Amino acid sequence: MRKTYTDSIVLHDDSIKCREKEDSQSDHFLSPPGPQPPLDEDPRRLLDETWSKVTKFQPLWHIRNYFGEKIAFYFAWTGMLITTLWIPTVFGIAVFIYGLYER
Repeated sequence: MRKTYTDSIVLHDDSIKCREKEDSQSDHFLSPPGPQPPLDEDPRRLLDETWSKVTKFQPLWHIRNYFGEKIAFYFAWTGMLITTLWIPTVFGIAVFIYGLYER
């Protein structure tokens, strides 16, 4: 067999959404041996509820707990950068519209 995967690695812990799909996908994927301990708190569900909406803030403490300090700092930095660019963006659009009407 050429160009096929024979092994894989799980990048994340099981999520509640993944457990719902286990029954439908059990014929296609192998599950790890032994019983899995239940999750008291699903960190991906918390991130999905608090972070996936555009109008909500970035829950940096959840990001830090799940991904680590460096990734949380990256998201804090990019969030601050985007926030500080709103004023120049509005000013640039206003100058562009003014230039269109002055011609």
